[in-house]
Amino acid sequence: MIHGRCSSIGCYAMTDYYMDEIYTIVDAALAHGQSSFQVHIFPFRMTDINLDLHRNSRWISFWVNLKQGYDLFEKYRLSPRVEVGNNRYIFTHQYDRSIARIDS
Repeated sequence: MIHGRCSSIGCYAMTDYYMDEIYTIVDAALAHGQSSFQVHIFPFRMTDINLDLHRNSRWISFWVNLKQGYDLFEKYRLSPRVEVGNNRYIFTHQYDRSIARIDS
């Protein structure tokens, strides 16, 4: 459902450059015995400045929720655990659920 050529009808289209990067990482993970993987893709770099630039978008509340996971990755450099509750994502640092939970 993710592919290159930056055009699509229903899939998530990436540029060929980024698709090659994703493919290389996935291929290495599978070749070294990893049985699954997650891909976290954001609409833009989720900085406070960028969110402010998009503050009038109808998607802003969703993007503010996504930023919680983005911030955990930026802090720990590991993909956060992602769950769904109350119609939103709940992000947790994958190694210490007690201190890094962000769901407010």
